[in-house]
Amino acid sequence: MENEPFIPQDISHLAIRYSIPIILIASMFSFCRKHYILSCMQYFLYLTSNAHWNCIYKTGFVRNLDMFQAVTTLSYATFVSCNYIDEKKANIWVFTLKTGITVFILNETSLFIGLKYISNKKKREDLMLSIAIIHMIFLHYGFSCASIYCLLP
Repeated sequence: MENEPFIPQDISHLAIRYSIPIILIASMFSFCRKHYILSCMQYFLYLTSNAHWNCIYKTGFVRNLDMFQAVTTLSYATFVSCNYIDEKKANIWVFTLKTGITVFILNETSLFIGLKYISNKKKREDLMLSIAIIHMIFLHYGFSCASIYCLLP
């Protein structure tokens, strides 16, 4: 049971196909806007996210590396937004950051509580699917699109 994926791959691979590529697009956009450090961090996040979402485990090196890279990238993006873009766009970034953190905490809490009390396999998979979709929308798309928009001239 320890070596089995926490989220079924047919669910986790949805992110690889439909939401993780936006992180790569954000990286390319950052590169074009000459934010080279941010671009490299986003590219590494793209790579770690692909590795993590390929086979999601509850714990492990890849999960921890992906989470570390996400936090590091978001922290650096916040530094960039506070120092290199106008105040209105910085406020948009901060709002996106607060929303994303809140959604992540609520999502993870809902997942672990739900899986603890739901025994029906179909309902468990439905929960995992909805949690994955919410994560993809608010975190992958939310942060990437806010990054792209906030770096617009």
